[in-house]
Amino acid sequence: MRAAARRCVIVDWLPEMPAARQAACHGIRSVCTDVVVVGVVAREVGDLAQRDPRASVSRVCASWLPTVSYGAILGAMSHALLDVTRVDRPLVEYLASCGDVFATITGHDSRNTSYGVAIAGDRWFVKRAAAGDIDAIGELESAIRFHAVVRHGAIAPLVGVVHASDGLAIVHPWRAGEVLNDPFAPGALPRTDPKSAFARFRGLPLEELLAAIEAIFEAHIAVARAGFVAVDFYDGAVMYDFAARAITLVDLDSYRPPYTLDSERQFGSSRFMAPEEWQRGATIDERTTVYTLGRAAFVFLGGERGDPSAGCWRADARRHAVARRATAVLPADRFATVAELHRSWLASS
Repeated sequence: MRAAARRCVIVDWLPEMPAARQAACHGIRSVCTDVVVVGVVAREVGDLAQRDPRASVSRVCASWLPTVSYGAILGAMSHALLDVTRVDRPLVEYLASCGDVFATITGHDSRNTSYGVAIAGDRWFVKRAAAGDIDAIGELESAIRFHAVVRHGAIAPLVGVVHASDGLAIVHPWRAGEVLNDPFAPGALPRTDPKSAFARFRGLPLEELLAAIEAIFEAHIAVARAGFVAVDFYDGAVMYDFAARAITLVDLDSYRPPYTLDSERQFGSSRFMAPEEWQRGATIDERTTVYTLGRAAFVFLGGERGDPSAGCWRADARRHAVARRATAVLPADRFATVAELHRSWLASS
């Protein structure tokens, strides 16, 4: 196989049925005859390759597979970023040796430092937690666990992990778009400024805005099915590409399985938080995620700071009722699952 193949990509993920692996490999081979794919376990790879014959395998995998062990490129075609797991020098120094570091992003409340790096025509987002920062490293380790079991086209996948001399880093494909609310960015506009990404997003034509909200709901169905709940989701976790009309969810590092709150309040934006996130000892589960998504609907379709009153609501009355039920004070009065919320939302159209 090595003699015949120009490139071999090996992707390790949770085992699925052999039929899925065969479908993925067959789909890519049907349009990329110079590529042999081994161990791919997601039908989406084959489906995407069939839709876009120009897509290289590396681009397909980076777009669709949330892998930690991402790829092995034969011989001289090995990837300087995606095939390395450990480097014995500072991360930014290593990135500069691999390609062009075109962005350095600091000021996160998580204390992480992120970089944009271009390598061989592809761009990557690399987030580093400093060595010795136990909390920041814990967040990235949580992100690794999350992306190992959750995948959706609207969620920026994790495609690599690098242990550098100055900390732990995770790698995502660089995606186009603007973060709707980035209060820690230098020169960031307030949400109320008409030129801000948040205001422009809220001002989109209704059908485009509804499509974006539905994508957020659908991504969280994948989250819930993997056994995770939303933690610290807010408009700062939403990127929107206004030209392509595409939404990407980022920085979902705090998502975790259901748990009991062991502090006086959960960290996060009060505009999106459920009542139980303010109660020590409360259960945080899928009904909490339902509340968060209902609040997202009000923040994007309602009044200032997500005013839920009907007079501020841009969409129809039936969707307003769905959002109202999703944000009921008592968890038992909400939709039991994100999937149920989504079905009711669609049925209201």
